Amino acid sequence: MSTRYLCYVECSNVPFRLGNGEITEFTAQNAACLDKAAFNKALRIVHAALAVGTSTRKQESYASLLDKYVSHPLLRTQLEKYCTQVERDAKALGMKATDLRTHEMICTIVYWVCAAAKVHELPDVRIFGQEHGASAKKITDMCAALTKKLAPLRKKIVEETKTATARTPSPTKRAATATPRRSVRQHREILTKESVKKRPAPEATATPTATPSRAVNPEDDDDDAIFFPETPTKKRKLDSSPSKSPSKQLFPTAAASSSRRTLDELPQTPRRSRTAATPKGSPLKKAILPVYEAPDVEMEEAEVSEDDEPYSRTFRRFRPVYQEQRRWSARDPRLRKLMKLGEARKLELFQHPLQPARHPRAEDRRMLVVCTFPNLRMGISGSDPFYEEEEDDRGLKEQLWSGEARATDILNAEQAHLLQAFQKCLDIRDKYMLKSRQRLGDDPRDYDGVFKGVDEKGADVCGVRPDTNLRSLSKTDHPNPGFEKWKIYPEPPPPHWHWKQDQVVSATGQNHAHGDNFDFGKCEIPGPIEGWSFKMDVKGVYQVYDDGKEEKDKPAFDIPDIREYFMDLEYVLSVIADGPTKSFAYRRLKYLASKFTMYSLLNEFQEMADMKRVPHRDFYNVRKVDTHIHHSSSMNQKHLLRFIKSKMKRSPDDVVIFRDGQELTLSQVFESLKLTAYDLSIDTLDMHAHQDSFHRFDKFNLKYNPIGESRLREIFLKTDNYIQGRYLAELTKELMTDLEQSKYQNVEWRISIYGRTPDEWDKLARWVINHKLYSHNVRWLIQIPRLYEVYKANGSVKTFEDIVTNVFRPLFEVTQNPQSHPELHIFLQRVIGFDTVDDESKIERRIHKKFPYPRLWDLPQSPPYSYWIYYMFANMASLNNWRRLRGFNTFVFRPHCGEAGDTDHLTSAFLTSHSISHGILLRKVPALQYLFYLRQIGIAMSPLSNNALFLTYERNPLPDFFKTGLNVSLSTDDPLQFHFTKEPLLEEYSVAAHIYKFPQSSLAELARNSVRQSGFEMEIKRHWLGSNWYLPGAAGNDINKTNVPDIRLAYRHSTLLGELEMIRQASSMKQESAPIVKVTLPTSSLPTIKEPERGEEQAESVREVHIQPTPDAIAAKAMGFRVSTTCLSSSLTAMQSHPSYPILSPYLKKYPTSAASLFQTYNDITYAQEWKDTTVVDLGEEYRRAAIRGRRKIGLEDGGGFAEDFSYVFPCSLSEKFTFEQLQNAFSHLETDQIFLAITSEDASIVYYKLSTGIVKPPV
Repeated sequence: MSTRYLCYVECSNVPFRLGNGEITEFTAQNAACLDKAAFNKALRIVHAALAVGTSTRKQESYASLLDKYVSHPLLRTQLEKYCTQVERDAKALGMKATDLRTHEMICTIVYWVCAAAKVHELPDVRIFGQEHGASAKKITDMCAALTKKLAPLRKKIVEETKTATARTPSPTKRAATATPRRSVRQHREILTKESVKKRPAPEATATPTATPSRAVNPEDDDDDAIFFPETPTKKRKLDSSPSKSPSKQLFPTAAASSSRRTLDELPQTPRRSRTAATPKGSPLKKAILPVYEAPDVEMEEAEVSEDDEPYSRTFRRFRPVYQEQRRWSARDPRLRKLMKLGEARKLELFQHPLQPARHPRAEDRRMLVVCTFPNLRMGISGSDPFYEEEEDDRGLKEQLWSGEARATDILNAEQAHLLQAFQKCLDIRDKYMLKSRQRLGDDPRDYDGVFKGVDEKGADVCGVRPDTNLRSLSKTDHPNPGFEKWKIYPEPPPPHWHWKQDQVVSATGQNHAHGDNFDFGKCEIPGPIEGWSFKMDVKGVYQVYDDGKEEKDKPAFDIPDIREYFMDLEYVLSVIADGPTKSFAYRRLKYLASKFTMYSLLNEFQEMADMKRVPHRDFYNVRKVDTHIHHSSSMNQKHLLRFIKSKMKRSPDDVVIFRDGQELTLSQVFESLKLTAYDLSIDTLDMHAHQDSFHRFDKFNLKYNPIGESRLREIFLKTDNYIQGRYLAELTKELMTDLEQSKYQNVEWRISIYGRTPDEWDKLARWVINHKLYSHNVRWLIQIPRLYEVYKANGSVKTFEDIVTNVFRPLFEVTQNPQSHPELHIFLQRVIGFDTVDDESKIERRIHKKFPYPRLWDLPQSPPYSYWIYYMFANMASLNNWRRLRGFNTFVFRPHCGEAGDTDHLTSAFLTSHSISHGILLRKVPALQYLFYLRQIGIAMSPLSNNALFLTYERNPLPDFFKTGLNVSLSTDDPLQFHFTKEPLLEEYSVAAHIYKFPQSSLAELARNSVRQSGFEMEIKRHWLGSNWYLPGAAGNDINKTNVPDIRLAYRHSTLLGELEMIRQASSMKQESAPIVKVTLPTSSLPTIKEPERGEEQAESVREVHIQPTPDAIAAKAMGFRVSTTCLSSSLTAMQSHPSYPILSPYLKKYPTSAASLFQTYNDITYAQEWKDTTVVDLGEEYRRAAIRGRRKIGLEDGGGFAEDFSYVFPCSLSEKFTFEQLQNAFSHLETDQIFLAITSEDASIVYYKLSTGIVKPPV
């Protein structure tokens, strides 16, 4: 205790010795800033140090204590006998005589006996303890023990003292009526000039002997509680008349006590008086008891129902004023019923599979907060679970709680169209995930004997979609593909295992680890499949064909072609580049981040309390997966240095390389470098990425070479070298041993397949199988470096098709016949997916208007990123469908993306990828970031790696992404270049926790996200995360395994559902359809244009056209309005029978303007029937913007120009005289073969013309 506090305590002793009242204990307590209990403790310490009262205090006896508090002589004598009997009975129960004769025990016995006899002169237990130098807490605890052990004696005391304490009511005095403690406070009158002045009421004075008492019913049989003197409030005035009989004041009438008991049975809140205690002998002041209220002392254990939790003591509700810590933090007993209701409704609110799913309406969300988690407070309605709100305010408060009103109320037309564009982007991604089989339930490894599949509409890449009706999961008629239980070989360890390496000596005398139980001979190799074949089509994609079908040339699986891919890519790019869309997404992201901040402020302590109740689990023993780590740099520098030194000392004569026509040993290699084992150090290796690597990816690539020598990299860090990768295999086993010792850290190593030769797969598989590189903590990911220009320069490949063939043909061969590549078949069971890596910051120049197919790509430049992504995705999708058909495991696509480069990198990954690595450029594209959030696409971020290469640590968007709710996790990337410790993943978590101030709950959530993103089998994920880990929200959480609080995941789930519900409601808003108008074309004033492929008869039969106007301009642009159908007939029936005719939808402007619109097709559209999916945008405002920008003018009336989304508009009037040749000359500068012209006259009549500008020369 500090000296300042002791000085204030000592100041309170000065008036005690001098007898003045200048400084009291109350003023000293306030000056010391201590509560009552702490101040009294300090005061006792000072008293003991200064020997205050020790010389005068004498050992008090039962008689002396009873004389002080019991005025009735007969009762005092009787109670003294009971005190002696209590001491004798306690001694018989086993208590020591020395303990019974202590000062505190004597005070406890007297207090217990007087309380049982209901002596009303007995003060509060705290005052009693202070007066006699005893601890109030000890007296309370010992009283409870005596009540439990000496219950018969207490009952005897109560019965025999009734007659002594009872009295007859006085006939001359009215019976006292009980005044309720809590009354309705009257409103004070607002004084005005006309108000009548009132005289102040005379204050009632109390006699020094007047003591407020609590009414007692002599006939009351409830003896289970000790009654304490009542603490009067400042509004209750004492009787001013002197007392004639002290006994009459001590014992009121039975009627009064009955009335008082009825009121006391209700929960009361005592009020704290603002007046300090008045010393005795001061008749001029009010006789007010001390400030604090007497606590309840339970003499018997309270009855507890079977359903309630056991609770040792029942507390009354106190206002939070000068309370002890244990009472301040005590739980209100009335919370038990709410907690029971919350437990009963928890699974229903979290959408358990056996319960119907529902969207989180405001009412449900409020019940979720109040009933399930009383401490989860969000907004207004979560502030007090006992607050009864008015019916008129409930709708408003539900709206305020959810953070937003219903979508139909807050969304205007423009916002609705933006959300509909978002929904279309989400649908496009779902299409690609469905066709590539990357979702939950598509991989046969997901079927562990318990999991039975998910409906196609409810499956997503990392689990069940959050807006899915989970009742379908409990049905037995779900679309089960019929896969057998997936067998993991070698089998995973038992649930409770501890790593140990028992050396077993084999027959050859070699030592083998006990866990090294992989045997290639025990692996099952299936036979070939008959009636199926594969080949690469002209577009560079391997297609699978079913020879048993009639259409043998038709692929068995629907794989998106490159044209469809680039059209979808352009659409998503147009959406995320739109100004209003970016603004809307930015505001939503800021809202989500701010909402999480508010959630953290309100629920931080509740999350910590939930985590403390979980046994055994903490950050160190929750499962974590490093989902982005390269195998060749997975060790730290110290580990690699120690391994190189050991090889130089133990194996200097190993032939390790073939250079310049001769074989070199390890010692000769280092002699050529003029180095010895003693010279090597961390600085000599020079493999750490320092400041010189920032924005220099070329220098970073050189860091993979130890000492800057590529020959050392080939010796120690390559799988295909002169020694068959033996050194790297030994180094890999050491890393596996470290992972198995840690038990809770797992990795997905990325190892390279370059695509230079077709036998790379077999070499890699043999390297893994022959060295038995199998571990329970390791899975593999195949990375494809984008090094086409390097291979083209050195003559390894001729066209891009060679790389595609070398990468994917062995995989199709082993799928068709696993016996053709047996090692590869076994190795692929531990491979989870593909990746593509290289420097994304390279400039991509588009030298082609239309990209050629891979067999035609023989340029020295490498294809762009989006081109690589498509051919990786398309061939993997075809392979996945075939492997799933055979019951083999499928793969996912998880590329490096968003570290640098253009926006289309992230857009391509959004369409095709299961999850991505890095993704830091999402901070610059808010609309795309919002799409990543809505679909919960996994992002494995590496802040330490980005800090060394592209983005400083404090600017990394990881904390912002995490607050928003994106599915992010932490990974190491390259520990050899970026980390220092033996456990790089923990180092990554540690730095993030310190810099970004992540609490333990956030670290646990990041670890859980890493497991969900990983490709480990379903059986293993169930053991790591819980049996229902794939369910959304808290329904899929097991806090005993993940250490993530349920309220955290409940918040994440409800917030995401709110965003999805807003988009769903906006996309379901129907546009008002315009009536079909029949118009007649004034063909006399228009030139006649004949379509050669349609014939002259069809061209001249164009006389009537049915037109369906589009919505307004904003709707046409934001919705991506699809054109309606027209044809070459005068009847509507005939029109509907010609779906192949060019489909164009004119835009009829609401303002009177005549215009001509030219719709330019995509570059690869050459036939009219392909117009049916063409998107038409606003042709009004876009024309004006194009004309203002002053693009190409065609010389008709005003100016024309290119608008957005491949549209071309120009104004003209039908009153002008121009010929067909003039139109051809006007459009001759357009680089396309087929264009369509829609000319609108003043009476809204339209005719379509097809112009062929390929044969027309541009005007001079």
